[in-house]
Amino acid sequence: MEQAVEEQLLILDKRSLFLATAVSASPFLGLFGTVWGITLAFTNLAIMGKADIQTLAPGVSGALLTTVIALIVAIPSLVGYNMIGAFVRKLTVKLDNFVEEIASRLKIEQMDSIAAAARMRNAAMSRKNNGPVPGQNFQEMTQNAASGMQQNQASVSAGFADGMNSTVTQNHTQSV
Repeated sequence: MEQAVEEQLLILDKRSLFLATAVSASPFLGLFGTVWGITLAFTNLAIMGKADIQTLAPGVSGALLTTVIALIVAIPSLVGYNMIGAFVRKLTVKLDNFVEEIASRLKIEQMDSIAAAARMRNAAMSRKNNGPVPGQNFQEMTQNAASGMQQNQASVSAGFADGMNSTVTQNHTQSV
């Protein structure tokens, strides 16, 4: 079960790689555009030989436009990446807790089955040593123990289904 949880988390991490790349790369693209625009402005200034607004404006406006576009990409990507990261961390805790709960229930069921088998064996041994229990034969006793084990299995299965349904419902309501 833990391996299945880890595989799902790897899939979620893989899908958030694009956002992480956008968050990391867009400021550099903005910086590159800014440097490029300023370089064009100074090149135009050198070509024209005079410093006026008509010479500087195209390069500076290109630099500022590139910076704005990079910020428009970077800021929402960063917010989205952080939201997805928080969701993945929360989901990891919930899945780990669910796996532990199921493992505990299975261990309890196993221990109950072992205890029921030991009770049957002890009852058989005491009957062998002391004779039959009045009013109960061996077949009745084994049927009672078997029905008790079936009831335990049914309660664990129902608890497992309830746990799955509540986890799926909680994840669905949080994602909506």
